[in-house]
Amino acid sequence: MPRTLFDFSKMFVGCIHTEDFTNAIKKEELKILLANSYIIMQDCSRKSWEEFEETTANCHEAKSEYIKYRIGKLIG
Repeated sequence: MPRTLFDFSKMFVGCIHTEDFTNAIKKEELKILLANSYIIMQDCSRKSWEEFEETTANCHEAKSEYIKYRIGKLIG
């Protein structure tokens, strides 16, 4: 049975700019970003969360309520 791991229906596509941060990317970096995202999504869809977390660098579940709140604010 197919699993839905990523839902882009409510994706925030605007750029965030503050005094010391931006999430804007340059056009030449876009292909690399999209290719890497696709590879990660393929890998994630083949594994359980635990397997994915173990084999992926810097990947962890957001457990802190403050971090969850901040992520929620960033993505709307």
